[in-house]
This record gives sequence, structure tokens and C-alpha cells, in this order.
Amino acid sequence: MFFKAVPNPIHGKQHHNIFSQCDSERSKFLEHSYYNKKELERIKAKIEYNIILLKMKLWERRKVKFLNECKIIQENVLTLSEALKSCKEQLVNNDVLEKKYAPLIPGHTSKSLKRSKMGPRTKFQKDCDWLNAELELISEISQASDIKKIDGIYQVSMFAVPKIISLSSNPIKFHAIWLAGWIQEAAFVNKELNSEHKYFQARYRIPSIDTRNQNYQLNPEWLVSFPPMQRLKSDDKTKIAEYFYRSVIDVDQWLGKLCRLSWMSHNIYPVIGEFPEPYYSLIEAEEEKSYKYLEAKWEKNIKKLQNQ
Repeated sequence: MFFKAVPNPIHGKQHHNIFSQCDSERSKFLEHSYYNKKELERIKAKIEYNIILLKMKLWERRKVKFLNECKIIQENVLTLSEALKSCKEQLVNNDVLEKKYAPLIPGHTSKSLKRSKMGPRTKFQKDCDWLNAELELISEISQASDIKKIDGIYQVSMFAVPKIISLSSNPIKFHAIWLAGWIQEAAFVNKELNSEHKYFQARYRIPSIDTRNQNYQLNPEWLVSFPPMQRLKSDDKTKIAEYFYRSVIDVDQWLGKLCRLSWMSHNIYPVIGEFPEPYYSLIEAEEEKSYKYLEAKWEKNIKKLQNQ
């Protein structure tokens, strides 16, 4: 063998790699996919190396080789080239399957689910409680009868949203919390099949919009498309940024308890990428600010563990 296998940085100490941190089904699937990829890459490297050796034999400046020997070498090169092509296809398929199915496989365990429910209610949870309490009060008003509660989650008709926001005791706060929560809820990959999405809604209870058309689904940027929302003052937009920042911190910390590999099932960027200005720049800046805070906190915890 022309090279030797060396430990991959993904491992670190024995029994302390990223897969050993969680024994969920997703973790096992990703571990299998990872080692499958490494084995395919090893085979690919060996095939490429042997192709180079065979071609070098053909290019050597020696006496004229026997014709049969040249044919055999050329046939071997063709055979290895086909094997290399097949190996590359398998590598592509491995990546495709990982991206397609990993978000749909449960990334939590019964133990991590129990851990995620521990502790007092957070600030953003209380914000969502206030949002649902406001919807409950508004639903009792005849002017806003297009509010239904299904499995503990409020469903609001898209035609009644402007009126409902205006009937709130604090429309700016109501709009800001709903927008922040909806962005987080929409960020779940394949949320209809995503097991973590169910626990997110049980925790935050973000109201959904009923379009009365199963083939048509609204996205969070729709919530800022109302003319009254586009005329918000700078102070009001700051309030939206504040609640979004709070939601990012809260949801990220909760997902970290629920699922070690949560980044595969929850991604905000494609959601906020559709937002018009000035909302896009505003939310993007808050997202970057929140990630800096989370990264600094993560590095602090790593140093603490290393010292221990």
C-alpha cells in the first residue's frame, strides 16, 4: 500500500468523537456515511495511484516493448479507469443520500428530549406565551373570528392577519414576536417529516397561517409585506431585530440540548434570504451578532472542559 491510514481529526480521543456524543439514529446514520465515504476515498486514491504506475510503464524510454505487453497495460488502465469512475459516482451518491435523509432521521434520544425540557421558561418562551395569550383574547372578538386552535396551535386566516395585528394590545411587539418565531419555525428542513419540528412547536407554539389552499404555503417574508409594516419607524424595526436576536439565542441553545447534530435539520439562512430590504439587512446583522455570541460561549465551554 502506498500510504498508511492515519486517525482523522473528527475522532480526537477514543470514545470522544462527534458521533459518540449522541447515540441517536441520525448520529449512527452519519457515522456509517462518514466511514463509507472515507473507505471510498481510500479506494479512489489507490486506483488513481495504480493508474499512474501503469501509465508510467507505457511512457518509460526503454527498448520497444512487446505489443502484447502494451495491450495488457492499456486494458488494465481502461479497467481501472472504469473502476475510478464508479468510485466517484458512489462518492456522489453517498453525499446525496446523506443530505437527503439525514435531516429526516431523528437526531434526538429520549434522554436528550428529557434534558431539553428541563429548566425554567426562557425569555423567548414567555414572549411566545404572550403572543398566544393575545391571540386567545382576540379570538373572542367577533371582528376576528378567523382564528382556530388545532392541537394546541393557533391557525389564522391569511385575510385576517392585518386586522388581528391591529387588535393586539401592542401591535409592534405582537408582529415582532410572530415574525421571529415564524422564521425559526420555517427554518426546519422538511418540517412535515422532521421529528424535531414537532418538539419545537410543543415548546414555542408558533401560530400558523391558513391559506385555504394546501398547494400554496406562505413564508415569513409575507408577514412584512403589509403596507403598514413597511411604514414602520426605525425604533419599531429595532424592536423586530431585538426579538429575532432573542429567538436565535433561545432556539439554538434548546436545539443544542435536544439534538447534538441539529445543524442538519434547522437552517435560517434560506428563509431570511427571501426578505426584502431593509428587513434582510436588519435580520442578517442580528443573526451574525447572535452567532458571534454563541461561538464565544461555545469556545468558553470548550476551554473549561479542556482545563478539567
